[in-house]
Amino acid sequence: NTIFCVIPQRKLVWKGCNADYNEEFCKNHAIPVCFEPYNGGIICTNETDLQIAITAYDLPGKTKEFLLDRLCGWIAKKTGQIAVVEGNYILINQKKVVGLGHKAMDNGMVLLVLQISFSVDIDFITQVCQKTMVKEPAGLQEFDPALTRSSLIQEVITWLISY
Repeated sequence: NTIFCVIPQRKLVWKGCNADYNEEFCKNHAIPVCFEPYNGGIICTNETDLQIAITAYDLPGKTKEFLLDRLCGWIAKKTGQIAVVEGNYILINQKKVVGLGHKAMDNGMVLLVLQISFSVDIDFITQVCQKTMVKEPAGLQEFDPALTRSSLIQEVITWLISY
């Protein structure tokens, strides 16, 4: 059972199991593409973002809901905005600030992946993604410029220890 906090040093692309992307653009711009076996598509991330991945056997069935609910409450408290969970996303003003991917592996291990955007590069996303954008992405710093990754990491660790 492991928790990974991925802090990117540059723009990169996470490719899920159901993903099409502009491979030529990524190659031409030396953008790394990393495969993660979650059920989902493309995640474009940059230097300000945070990805939390949890791999575990015997992961409690409500862990996904627990994390989304806690994260939604933290975001609402920190930004002063109404944040809502809609499916595998957390939205503020109908803009996607958090996405969650998950997959149960054949060996019984479960992978949960949370992508938390602190800032968004729409041009980068539209160049990489081939799927039509349904929910407009936004970064948390759009709603509160003082929010930091480190404060969120400490918060998530506290939640998981108590869970």
